[in-house]
Amino acid sequence: TLTVCHCSHGTAANGTLCEHHQSPSNPHCLDCETGYFLDDLRCSEKQCACGPHGTGATGENCPEHGQQKCESCHTGWGLRGVECAMNCDNEDWGFQWYGGSHGSRINCPVDQYEILSTTEARLCQGSNCTT
Repeated sequence: TLTVCHCSHGTAANGTLCEHHQSPSNPHCLDCETGYFLDDLRCSEKQCACGPHGTGATGENCPEHGQQKCESCHTGWGLRGVECAMNCDNEDWGFQWYGGSHGSRINCPVDQYEILSTTEARLCQGSNCTT
């Protein structure tokens, strides 16, 4: 009888390539279904990076495991291409507050937000938003 390995979400090895017949604890995949990548002989779901302001794409929505591609963004942030950028429609958008003991906020123009410079001076910076 032909020895066939276990492989969830992919093509299992068989014959002499397979040491453990149909063992879920010892998978041996040769390739993976769309949305998965070969990870130490098993198929794992792709997970894209997104940064601190959103959730990365997964599975078929992630072109390459670890690549930057956001699927959704947190409140106050909007999807701009593959990243989350400050949402232009957010009513607090003109005030990007970093807190701490650096004094009070400054009022920035409509198309900018407040940042702290390396000297802790308060500056206004342009956004990634499109209007």
